[in-house]
Amino acid sequence: MIGWPKALTLAAAAASLGAFAFTAAPAEASPISGLTATFYTLAPNHPDVEHGIDGAAVTGLVNPTLSAGGLPTISALGASYGGPSGPITDVNAAGELQWWTPHGGIVSFVSSNTVSLPYNEHLFPNGSSDGADGYTSARLDGTFSLPSAGSITINLGSDDDAWVFVDGNLVVDNGGVHADIVAPTKTSSLSAGTHRIDVFYADRHTVQSQLTLDADVSFMPLSVPEPASMALLGAGILGLGFVRRQRRST
Repeated sequence: MIGWPKALTLAAAAASLGAFAFTAAPAEASPISGLTATFYTLAPNHPDVEHGIDGAAVTGLVNPTLSAGGLPTISALGASYGGPSGPITDVNAAGELQWWTPHGGIVSFVSSNTVSLPYNEHLFPNGSSDGADGYTSARLDGTFSLPSAGSITINLGSDDDAWVFVDGNLVVDNGGVHADIVAPTKTSSLSAGTHRIDVFYADRHTVQSQLTLDADVSFMPLSVPEPASMALLGAGILGLGFVRRQRRST
C-alpha cells in the first residue's frame, strides 16, 4: 500500500500529465508570390462581346469543375442565359470556353509572362478602351505547396467575367458583364501538399477593363504545448522522481 504523501505526489503527477494539452500555434501566412499570366485578344467581332451589360455578377455560367483539358466548361445556364450579355457561344464540342484558345481569327495570343501578387491592372488591348482593337482575356495559373493542412484566402475583383479554380474546383464565381465588382472573399480548406490555382478572365464590353487578385496561403504548424502545461508536467516528473528515491531509501 502506498502512503498518502506518495499517493498525493503520484496523483499530482498524473494530473500534470492530463493537463499536458497541445494547442495550435498561430497560422503562418505564406503568400503566393507570382503566377504565369497569358494574355489573349477577343476580336471586335467575337460572338460573345458587346451584347449588353448585366450590371451585377452572374454566377453559374460555368460548371463547378475544370475540364480534363484544364478549361472552364459551359453550364446549362451559360448556354441559355437570357440576360443582357446573352448566352456564351464560343465553346467547343466538349463545352470548353474558347476565350483562352487562339482560333478562327476571333481569339489571338498576345503574350505570356510572370506577374506578382497582389495583381491590379487595366487590361485594354493596346491601351484602347473603345473596342476597336478588341477585348482582353487572360489566364493566370501556378502551383503552391503547403507543409501541413491549411487554407487559401482569395480576393478577386473584375470587369467583366472572372473565375478562380483551386485544384480544378470553382471557388470564386464573378461571371457576367459588369463594372468592376469585388467578389466575396473566399477561404478554402486544403490538405498538405502541392496545389494548383487557375484564374480565367475576359473583358466583353467597352468602357472599363479591370482585374485585381490577391491570394494568401496559411497553414497550421505542428501543435506545441502551452508553457503552463510544460511547467505542470515538469513538476509531475520531479514528483515521480522523489517517490522513486523514497522507495529506494526505505
